Amino acid sequence: MYDLVIKNGLVVSGARTEAVDLAISDGKIVGRLSPGTGIEGSQTVDAAGMHVFPGVVDGHCHMRDPGRMEREDFWTGTQAAAAGGITTACEMPISIPPVYTAEIFRQRAETVQPRALIDFALYGTAGYENLDHIQGLADAGAVAFKTYLHPAEPGREKEFTGLICPDSASQYEAMEAVARTGRRHCLHCETNELVGLFTSRMKKTGRTDGRVHSESRPAVCEDASVALSLAMGASLGASLVICHMSSAGALQLVKEAKSRGVDVVAETCPSYLFMSDDYLETFGAYAKNNPPLRSEENRQRLWDYLHDGTIDYIATDHSPWRPESKDGGIFVANSGIASFDMILPLLIDAVNRGLIGAEKVASMLSEKPAEVFKLAQKGHLQPGYDADFVLVDMSGTFVFDKSKSYSKAGETMKAFDGMKLSGRIKSTWVRGTRVHEDGRTAADPGHGRLVTPR
Repeated sequence: MYDLVIKNGLVVSGARTEAVDLAISDGKIVGRLSPGTGIEGSQTVDAAGMHVFPGVVDGHCHMRDPGRMEREDFWTGTQAAAAGGITTACEMPISIPPVYTAEIFRQRAETVQPRALIDFALYGTAGYENLDHIQGLADAGAVAFKTYLHPAEPGREKEFTGLICPDSASQYEAMEAVARTGRRHCLHCETNELVGLFTSRMKKTGRTDGRVHSESRPAVCEDASVALSLAMGASLGASLVICHMSSAGALQLVKEAKSRGVDVVAETCPSYLFMSDDYLETFGAYAKNNPPLRSEENRQRLWDYLHDGTIDYIATDHSPWRPESKDGGIFVANSGIASFDMILPLLIDAVNRGLIGAEKVASMLSEKPAEVFKLAQKGHLQPGYDADFVLVDMSGTFVFDKSKSYSKAGETMKAFDGMKLSGRIKSTWVRGTRVHEDGRTAADPGHGRLVTPR
C-alpha cells in the first residue's frame, strides 16, 4: 500500500514518453510500474488521457520578499508559480537586505518558508562589496550566485548590496571567488557603458514609443558583455550561467565557447522565445525587460539555438511590479515581466503546435535546471526523487486572464492577457501533495521547503 498512486498517465521524461503508473510514499517516487499491475494507494488518481510532466524547476525568478512585499511575496508568488507548473523556484537574492552574507541567507530562508507553497532555493550575491562572504554563503546552502554588471536603478540601491560589479576588474575578482566554491555564477550580461551611450542617443530623438527601449539596448551591449565574461570564465575555469539570453549573436559566442570546453550554461526565458519587439510597440512598458525583446528574425533564431542544444534551460525571470511602476514613459518605467503563470502553458502550446517535443520540454524546464543547480532530488520522475509533477490535459484549452493571477503583478501582465493556448494544466503536485488544481490553490502556505545543492 502506497501513499499515492498516479495511474494510467503518460509520463514524460527527457528521453521518452511512456505509459507508467507512479507509486509514491513519504513524498518520494518509489516505483514506476506498468499499467494494470493492480498497485494500490491510500489515494489513487486516475490520470487517463493526461500527460504527467516533471515539475518545473525555475532556475531564475524574483519575489523580493522580504522588503518589497507590495510587489510580490512568497505566498502570492508561489501560488502563481504552482499555477504555471513550477514546483521548485530558485529565487534571486534581491530583497531588503539582499542575500550578501550567510546570516542573511539563513534569516531569509526562515522568514519566507512559512509563506511558501512550493519548494524553493535561494541565490547568494557576488559583488565587489561581499567578496569575503561568498564562501560562507555557499556553505550556508546558496544554490548559485548572481552578479549584475551595471549599477542599481536609482532608488533601489538597498536591494543591490553585494550584487554589483561596476567594472571588469571587480567582475574578475567576484568570478574568482565564486569559482572557488564550485557553484554556478549567474551573470546579467549587458555592457553598461554601451547601454548608457545608446540610451542617451535615443533620448535625444524625442521618441517615446515602446520599441525605443530595444534600440536603447541593442544586441551589441549583450554580445560584448558575454564575450568578456566567457574570456574570464575560460581563464578561471569557472562554472557560468549567462542569464536570460536574448541575442542570437551572444548565443553563437556561447556555442563556440562550449566547443572549446568552457563550462558555460545558456539560459533563456519564455518572453524571448515567444515575443518580439512588436510587443514593445503594442504594450510599451508592460513588455519592457532587460535585456530587451528583439526582432522577429532574432526570436526565430533563438529556437535554432534551443534545438541544437546551445540553450540549456528555460526560466521565467519572473519580475513582478505594481502597475504604477510601469507608468511615466518607456525610459522611466521599471524593467521586468511577470511570467510565473505562463511558463509551462506556453511550452505545452508549443508542443501542440509542433515547435518542440514534450521530451525536450521536460529536459529544459525540469531535468537540466535541476542538474545545473545540483538539486539532486528534483527534476526527474524516477524512484528516489521528490514526487514533483504536473498533470496536463494536452487536448484542453487555457485562456490567460490577468485578473485571476495570484501574483500581485497580475495587472501588469497585459502582454499575456487573453492568450488562448492549446493544452491545460490540471494539477500541480509538490512532494506528493496537490498544491494547485483547476486554477485554484489546493494546499496551505508553509508546504514549501528550502532545498540546497548536493
